Amino acid sequence: MKLLRKTGAAALALLLLLLAAPVSAGAFSDVTQETSPYAQAIDALYEQGVIEGYPDGTYRPEQSYTREEFAQLLNKLLAAEQETAVEQAPFPDVEQGRWSAPAIAWAVQAGAIEGRDDGLFWPQDTVSLPEAAKMLLVASGLADNSLSFPNGYLEAAREAGLMEGVPQEGCTRGSVAQMAWNTLRSLASEEQRLALGLGMQNGKLSLLQADGSKLLLTPAPGLSMPEKTVGVLFSYTATEGGMLLSLTPAARLETGIDASQLATQFSNISYELRLGNPDSPEVTAKVTEDTVVYQMIGTQDTGIGYTVIDRDDLPMINGGSGVSTCRVLTCVQEDGVVRAMLVSAPGDLSMTGVYYGLLDSASMVSDNGKSRYLLNVLAAGQEMTLLTEASSGRDLFAPQGSDEDYLMAGRSYVRFRIGQDGAVDQLVKLSQSGQDTPRWVRGVVTALPGDGKGISLSQGYTVQDGTVVPGEDFYSDITVYPMHEQAAVYTVDAFPQDGEDGLLALDDAAGVSIASAESIGVSDADGGSCYVADLLLNTIDGELCAVAVFSYLG
Repeated sequence: MKLLRKTGAAALALLLLLLAAPVSAGAFSDVTQETSPYAQAIDALYEQGVIEGYPDGTYRPEQSYTREEFAQLLNKLLAAEQETAVEQAPFPDVEQGRWSAPAIAWAVQAGAIEGRDDGLFWPQDTVSLPEAAKMLLVASGLADNSLSFPNGYLEAAREAGLMEGVPQEGCTRGSVAQMAWNTLRSLASEEQRLALGLGMQNGKLSLLQADGSKLLLTPAPGLSMPEKTVGVLFSYTATEGGMLLSLTPAARLETGIDASQLATQFSNISYELRLGNPDSPEVTAKVTEDTVVYQMIGTQDTGIGYTVIDRDDLPMINGGSGVSTCRVLTCVQEDGVVRAMLVSAPGDLSMTGVYYGLLDSASMVSDNGKSRYLLNVLAAGQEMTLLTEASSGRDLFAPQGSDEDYLMAGRSYVRFRIGQDGAVDQLVKLSQSGQDTPRWVRGVVTALPGDGKGISLSQGYTVQDGTVVPGEDFYSDITVYPMHEQAAVYTVDAFPQDGEDGLLALDDAAGVSIASAESIGVSDADGGSCYVADLLLNTIDGELCAVAVFSYLG
């Protein structure tokens, strides 16, 4: 027998209904797991506002529902109490102002109620098992009203799973609750879906879907949730309305091997992923256009974020030798095709924004029409390892020439931006000349104000044979630069050298260390000690100030 599925307004109302918090056991004093086989269904429907008990706190599962009470239950179950305007009495024995008239009118419009042969509804009669089955099937869209009554609807109810746990005889308040709960489960998607867990939010599981959108699901009553729900690929089923019915971690390969324990290789030329020994891999699978690639960015210390990337933006991976900028944490593959994978890469979503610092080194990590560079940067008072945004046949950073020459030419002061995906999408080398900001300026440190807000530099000096020689205007050519309250300070174990185009040139062996304002050397020109510093300057809130200080100790 072919079962139907409902679409349109009633199905949408079902979606709205199910966004509810998980239940707590024991909604009614006379319904417990020990005393009633319907306890789980009753508790779940009560918490969702579908059923009510009596003033004394009981549900009385062995009693019966009247036909109008069942119409009200049906309306709350499948239409979130969406009422139909009662312009006239739906039946001669259901007056327009009767408390149940709106729910009965809705059920009539949904095709679930037609009345009896005499044209009456008989609202206070006890609802029978075939009647309940027909109304649930038709109102939910699991069947239409063309089946034979009663056997056709009972057979359809069994096929749809509505009769699971329901006796074949009698129709009690308990068995009706079970049938209603079974209806919701029958409306659930049977497809096992994959998504990345983002943790629990107010009792609901947050999932990152393949299209990059987030989904909140309410765990079904009695569903055991895993202890870890963040950064785990899950296989799950859920109702259309957002109730989570099953959840299974998909963190292992079908071979039973944890991908995170294996060396990995990925070629974005052949789109082939290899896990294990490259010469004899445990798993070889293709990454297709349909593969969902989740990327984890950041660390536990700086904060972790997750995003969905295109397979062409996934860098080459070499876990056997060379530099690995990315590694596979989880891989779900079937028949040699990767369905979904979770990879980690340098980056930090919590650091999204603009920064100033020293580009220490850069290296290309992929080249297949699209290129990325791995950057080692000193900025924001820390050492940062970042990936650039993937380019495709064009240069993203170099004003002229190639990105490779621009980024890999040696150490330089830079302004860069970390985008929302944790990748560097802007990078500009800062010039010493001119008055535009941002820029950097070099001078001999003559004073550090006591409040720690500024630093004084003198440009009245020359360098002879690696030695700073104060000039006649040493004390007159002094400029005080305010220090931003979040300015980063570094010490450089070398002597500064001017390179081409006024940019900093440092010996690659020169050490750069994270330091504090107290470590900045203050010069005593008369005593023969001069300390040089580079200030990275930018205009913040209308004031030109130092956002980073590099103090030379050599």
